[in-house]
Amino acid sequence: MSYVIKSIISERLLAARIMRGLSQKELARRARMHPAAISHWETGNRQPSIQNLYRLISVLEVSCDYLLGRAEDPNPVMNDDPFYRSYENLTIDDRYIARRWIGSMVTRGEMRDRADESNKKNERLRRSYEVENAG
Repeated sequence: MSYVIKSIISERLLAARIMRGLSQKELARRARMHPAAISHWETGNRQPSIQNLYRLISVLEVSCDYLLGRAEDPNPVMNDDPFYRSYENLTIDDRYIARRWIGSMVTRGEMRDRADESNKKNERLRRSYEVENAG
């Protein structure tokens, strides 16, 4: 691996870890790795395997392209999500429709969550009533 790529990976890994407010030890714990491995990668002494790279991007919530220096934006949604890539190809009118549809899906999910909470509360009240009026 070239020095430039090693340098980019180590710089981006360090930046992503700091951006997420994690210590090397905490990143290692969340990614189920040894803290020394994180140190080696951040100093450029070693490079993560594909498996370890996947663990890092999952914990840090950054794109692989960001860690490899292929994208400036660490946001994985903007870089990796096929929906986002398709969205960029829509006309202005279709983007408006897509935003409205997404908004309705979010609202639907929120309504479902509220209904679930209400159902749980009603079930707790019913059980409490049954206990009070038993026997």
